[in-house]
Parts: sequence; C-alpha cells; structure tokens
Amino acid sequence: MNHQSSPEPIQPKSPESKPENSSQAAVPDFEVVIGIDRSDAKIDICRRERDGSKSASQISTAPEQLHKWMSALIEEHPESGAIAVAFEQPSRSMLAFLGAYHGQITIYALNPATPAKFREAFRTSRCKDDVTDAETIADLVAHHSTLLRPWHPQGELSRRLEQLTRARRQAVDERTRLTNQLTDTLKSHFPQALQILGDDLWRPIVTAFLTKWPTLQDAQKSREQTLRNFYYANRCRRMDTVEKRLAVIKDGVALSDDPAILECARIKVRMLAKQIEGYTRAVANFDAAIAEAFAEHPDAEIFSSLPMAAAVLAPRLLAAFGDRRDQIGDAKELQCISGVAPVTKQSGKSKIIHRRYRCSKFLRQSFVEWAGLSIQLSRWALAYYESQIAKGKKHHTAVRALAYKWQRILFRCWQSGETYDEERYIKALKRAGSPLIARMKPIENEETPAPATG
Repeated sequence: MNHQSSPEPIQPKSPESKPENSSQAAVPDFEVVIGIDRSDAKIDICRRERDGSKSASQISTAPEQLHKWMSALIEEHPESGAIAVAFEQPSRSMLAFLGAYHGQITIYALNPATPAKFREAFRTSRCKDDVTDAETIADLVAHHSTLLRPWHPQGELSRRLEQLTRARRQAVDERTRLTNQLTDTLKSHFPQALQILGDDLWRPIVTAFLTKWPTLQDAQKSREQTLRNFYYANRCRRMDTVEKRLAVIKDGVALSDDPAILECARIKVRMLAKQIEGYTRAVANFDAAIAEAFAEHPDAEIFSSLPMAAAVLAPRLLAAFGDRRDQIGDAKELQCISGVAPVTKQSGKSKIIHRRYRCSKFLRQSFVEWAGLSIQLSRWALAYYESQIAKGKKHHTAVRALAYKWQRILFRCWQSGETYDEERYIKALKRAGSPLIARMKPIENEETPAPATG
C-alpha cells in the first residue's frame, strides 16, 4: 500500500493481518526515540533515550529550524537505525520533511487513534496537552514498535501517481460542490438554464454560456442568430437540439424581474462559472500529468488490463499498491488497510459485522468504485454481484463484497507481475467448481454483460 505521502492515518498492524508476535519479534534497538506533536506554529518534542530518560523541547515549524534540528540529531547519532521519529497523521508537511531523511532515521506515521487509546489506558482522566501527547507517542514507539508499521517511501513514479490522483479527486469533489451551488442559484432565478444546459454544469459550453448570459433576461435580449452562433462555435450543431433550446429561451418567462435579485444573480453565477471553469482546466491538467506518469510506470500494464479501470481508475489502483512489494504481507492485509474488509465484533453470543470506519477513505473509494464498474465487462464479477443481491444484500454492500474478492486477484497479479486474464480466471473457477459458473451461463455468449442496476 502506498503510504509514502498519504494524508490518511497509517494503522498499526492488526490481528487481522497476522502480525509478528511481539514476544518473538526483535525489538528495534533505537538509541533515541523522538515523539512529535505538531501544531501550526510550533512542534513539541519528547526525546526518549535508550535508558528510559526523557527530555522535552519545542521548536518552530519553520523549515530552516526543522532541518537544523534534524541535522544536529543525525550528527549526534550518525549510525543507521539509531533514531526513531514518530508523529500522528494526517500531516503532509511532517512526512514531506522527514522523508528527506529516510534511511538515516526510522519513521512512524501513526493513526491518531493509536496514541489516544494508549494515553487513555494510563490516564483515565483523559487530561492531555501537547507535551504529554509527544511523550505518549515516544513511549508508544519505544515499547511497542514491533506492533507498528514503519513508513517507507515508494518510488518516484508511484509517489507522483499517489499525489496526482489524490489531488485530482479533491479537485473533482470541489467542482461538484460548486456545481451544486450553481444549480441552486439558477433554480432561484433562471430555472430554464437547467433545461437548456443539461445536468453537467461543469462542461465548458455551460460555463461559457452562463458567463455571457447569467439570467434569462440577458439571453432574451440577444439576437437569435447570436445564440445560434454560440452553440455552433461550441460544437453543438444538431439542428433539432439547438432549435429546442432557442425556443425555450424565446418563450421563457422569468421568475422575477426584481433588479436587486438579478444584479446579485449575475455576479454570483459568473463567479461560480469562472470557478468551475478553473477546476475543469485543473482536472484536465491532472489527467495529462497522470497519464504521463502512468505510462512510464513499470506496473502500468498490470492495471491497464483490468476491466473498466481505464484512464482514471487504473492509475488510482496502481497508486494504491505502489511499487514496494515487501510492504504488504498478503491480500488480507491489503483488504484491511484499504477499508474494504468488514469488521467483526463478537462477545459471548453477540456477533456484529459492519463496514470499516478507520481506514483510508480514498483507497476504499478507489477499489469500490472500480469494482462497481467492473460488472459491465467482467462476467464472473456480474455473476458474483447478482449472487449477493439474491442473498438480500444492498447494492453498496454487494459492491464492497465484490471489491473484497477483486483485491485477492489484484494482489496476486501485482505480486507476480502478471496482467489480468478474464478467461484464465473463469477457467480456474470452473476447475474449483464455483457456483458462480452456473450464474454465468446465461450471459456466457453475450459480448458484454448488461450493467447492473442500483
């Protein structure tokens, strides 16, 4: 899993991933363990020596001060593996700073819940401050480093893909938020726009139209030929479509002619249209950079072979795995880290199974989103999805279950370096006598399965 620069918290090894027993594992022999609690303006540091003695200090978050402090620490303990530095995620800035010293120090990027629970075990009052938080982190790593996962950087291409795909998704989410605002604004004064512009308000033709004509009154003041030329210039040239839109504008009746409402609407619509236009350009730039990095990655062929992964999800799935094959023990560990595996809670006769909450939401979204699309081209995936629906599972539960199954296949392909082969996997299902084969027979001769509903 690509933890290298992820803002999501890295979880400790869990019993689900079969960690090494702490009584048998060799405890790292650190000369000094540094616990860090970071705020915007300062960093509280707890330094724990090998003999158990501790000292507290505080430094500025200024990069110059951080590098000066780290250089002095490494000069004091130059031998590799002598220093452990731990902090709570999410903290992009700390990971970016400490990553430059990987190889000289051991880095632990902790799930905030881990030191919080550790602190509460010994401070039942739950009192806390920045200094004690740093001390708790240092004590946790000093005593239980074998149960925690050290952070290791991925290769440059994997890091680029992780950064780019995550940023692209954030840009798309922000654009969606703005288009929702634009929809609400148009409903209040220009509902006809939703009829003549369609559902995808982020498209360039839409933002260009609303920048020129933010209200119905503005559009009606323009000559019909001017509007027609606009559509032609923006590659909307179907005569029937253009004429229908022109008729809606011509015959439309404004909700209000109040100058105060229209003045505010013009400013707000143009503002939102320009913002959406900027995010659309940014998404296109991200797509170009992602395509370039993905094409250069040695594992690109593996993820390009996946059904319906395409240009968006294939790089996201590759970024989720990264290129360090020594960092994921087995498929089960991947399923837990990505949040696709459910959580089982059992006590006495009570047994509860629910979806995982403490995980990387972006990683889970990547796998689940792709699994939902895969049923359009994968015959066995559609059969499995339908079998889950037949058992009474809801759509999202069924898709998560399919993602869980897909991850075992992906892990095997990634570890072996082999591309995915649908027919080869179906033959394996037949040899194993899978009940999915019976469900696949009705669609075996179809070119592509019908997309599932839900």
